[in-house]
Amino acid sequence: MSTPPIATDTPTLLPPPPRTTDGDSGFGLWLRRFFALAASCAITGCLFYFSLTVAWAYSGTDTPGQVVRAYISRGKHTSYYLVFTYTLPQGSYRDEENVSSSNYFTAQRQVPFATTVRYLHVWPFQIAGLPRYKDVWSKLLETGIIILVVCTLATFYLWAICIRPARERHLVRVGIPVLGVITDKIVRRSKYTTYSVKYTYKDSSGTQRQRRMTVNSKSKWDAVNVSEVVTVLVHPANPKRSLVYELSNYKVI
Repeated sequence: MSTPPIATDTPTLLPPPPRTTDGDSGFGLWLRRFFALAASCAITGCLFYFSLTVAWAYSGTDTPGQVVRAYISRGKHTSYYLVFTYTLPQGSYRDEENVSSSNYFTAQRQVPFATTVRYLHVWPFQIAGLPRYKDVWSKLLETGIIILVVCTLATFYLWAICIRPARERHLVRVGIPVLGVITDKIVRRSKYTTYSVKYTYKDSSGTQRQRRMTVNSKSKWDAVNVSEVVTVLVHPANPKRSLVYELSNYKVI
């Protein structure tokens, strides 16, 4: 794929790529790395725990146990729990299971009583449950929903804090500068206020493209005007990827 010619009449004159950029150094760089590590560990841990739950459901070991307590947790939602104990060669264990209200009230009248506990031990993790009072499909579904929420949030933060800035910085380093024009300024007010612009430019084939860019700095967003000519950096291998250099978070040094 041919790259667009380097424009020499853009509002900001840039050296040819690859360029050296500022930002992401010192404390900021280590902070991004920490968030990337934390989000990656959260995603990996959740997927591993879900695989353990599946293994518990299909190949866990049943052992005698005893339900020793039943209690209700009241808050935004009411939850019902059965506390149980069981003994293995390596020691005695105590755990609890979230159950339906009908199973809770049925069991509550019999506490304490003997029951069957299904467990799976994979050091350092141990999963145990009461298959009689909570079927394996319910446990898998409940665990899957929790893990899906956690993984979605972790992926969002990984994208927002690490991947997206890295992609933007890479585009500032290798992008081909061409002329662009701001066509619209957008502000969206909700819990958080976001600022963005729409802009147009021509790629190497002469195709007129319109893109939208979120602007993190309100002062930069205020400083640009509709119909203003700007410097657009276009990815040499993918003309759909671009950004307005004057509104980016990184600068060439």
